[in-house]
Amino acid sequence: MHNAQYLRRKTAGEYLKTKFGFGSEKTLAKLACVGGGPEFCKAGTAVLYTQEALDMWALAKIGGPVRSTSARDPQSEAPSKSGRPAGVTPVSVARDRAEAFQAELEAV
Repeated sequence: MHNAQYLRRKTAGEYLKTKFGFGSEKTLAKLACVGGGPEFCKAGTAVLYTQEALDMWALAKIGGPVRSTSARDPQSEAPSKSGRPAGVTPVSVARDRAEAFQAELEAV
């Protein structure tokens, strides 16, 4: 039996805003079209998210700690060899963070 609890887009946006301080219904709608958002399922016309997918997406978006807004990320100063803008996190790094978060959840 499947025990996942699904959130509609509006509730998912409120969940992200409450738990992480960013995200919204409109952001989720746009990212569902252009890509780069959390995984979702569809039930007819309804878009459904799991809290786990929202958590993994949000954690992958959060950068490391800094002491000053003027401090530069050493990676962003290096010329980009991948063709993407400097400072953009590759998907594989985001997946690594998400997998670490998932392992942490399973350990609890």
